Amino acid sequence: MNNSLKNKQPIFWIAIFALLLTSLGCGGVKIIYEVPNHGGIFLSEKSLYNAKPQFDHPHKFSEKEISSIMSSLSCKEKKVFSDDEIKEFAGKIQEAFLETDPKSFISFYISENAVRNISGGEIYIKGDKCYWYFYPPSDIYLRSPAVDERLKCLSNKLFEISLPLPGT
Repeated sequence: MNNSLKNKQPIFWIAIFALLLTSLGCGGVKIIYEVPNHGGIFLSEKSLYNAKPQFDHPHKFSEKEISSIMSSLSCKEKKVFSDDEIKEFAGKIQEAFLETDPKSFISFYISENAVRNISGGEIYIKGDKCYWYFYPPSDIYLRSPAVDERLKCLSNKLFEISLPLPGT
């Protein structure tokens, strides 16, 4: 990889993520929150892996519940999300769950100074389960010095979180 691409890597991957969503027919992507080179939360109707509607959306989560779910996710005994990521993104994910519909899911990417990266993922609810899927990094991305063990561990990982039944 040449030096000019290394220096522009965060911008490059955000552009690739957006292009991938639109090329898969996700032209109806709705941005809930985005800070370029840092992170974004979107509503989408096309999955990059195999999530199939009908989802049980919208769903009322509190920001505290989303924070709790994010805090509980770990890979090889390491937290998936930093405390700062949870603080910043939990409220935006909560907002996305309130705005999404049965045909849409939440997609996201999070990047912290091109050192800690989550290339992206999808979140949705089916039945009494909340699913968090993490996209695999691309082959080019795996050669990047920015890839850490967290990203490698999360590649193609699907977390299934049981939700409390209504009224419990």
